[in-house]
Parts: sequence; structure tokens; C-alpha cells
Amino acid sequence: MGSLTFKFGSVKTTADIGWLAGQVIDALTFWWPVTLILGLVACAAVLNDFWKGLLNFDRRLSLLFLPASSAPVVLLVGGVFEDHPQFAFLAYVGFGAGIALAAISGVTLKRAWMSSVSVSLCCLWYSLWCCFVALMSITGDWL
Repeated sequence: MGSLTFKFGSVKTTADIGWLAGQVIDALTFWWPVTLILGLVACAAVLNDFWKGLLNFDRRLSLLFLPASSAPVVLLVGGVFEDHPQFAFLAYVGFGAGIALAAISGVTLKRAWMSSVSVSLCCLWYSLWCCFVALMSITGDWL
């Protein structure tokens, strides 16, 4: 095995992460019916919970988007560990963290469960594609 060189913090890493995010957006537009339905269901659930008074503009509202924090982490892993297949497990760990954060969001916002579940599904849909693209970057096996 050769030496490992990581490019964390370089300009190329930032460009790589931006390019990976573009690939994720391309995948989301390819599967546009699922993306559209998840987005519409999330908007309807959030509006419904606001209308019924179950969700307010307070500190708990920030917990609604807690699962979204896993997507940049997964893309960062894909950019930093590009062409290092021995670190492919880190993309799975990042996606698993997103699932755990979605569960925390659901438990914390149990009164507004429709908003929590639907927004978490949207965030996890994006994180799933981030994981897929990051794995392709890490392993070098592009479709």
C-alpha cells in the first residue's frame, strides 16, 4: 500500500465538493417524481402543523432540519478521501448519522410528527444520493 495523502482544506477539495453536490442535484432531477412528491408532502405537513399550532417559530424549529447536517459531512468525506477505497465505510457512517439525527428530530418534535417525518425524509433522500456519489468518489467506480 502506498502512502496516504489527504487534500483537506485545499481549493481543489472545495471544488470537488461543489462538483459532487452538482452530481447529487443531477441525480435528484433524474428522479424528479420522488423529489417532487417528497417536497410537496413536506411543504403540506409543515403548513398543516403551523396552521394547527403544533409547530411554532422557536428554537425547536431548527431541529426540523437536523438530519440535513449529514449531507455536507458525507460530501466532505467524498471529497477528502477521493480514490482511497479503504475509507468507503465513512460514507455509510455519515448516512447512518443522518438516520440517527432524523430519529432525534422525530422524538424531539413528537407533537409535530408530520413535519418531522416528512422533512426528515426529504433530508435523507438528499443524503442518500450524497452517500451514493461520495462512495463513487471514494472508490473511483463511477457509473
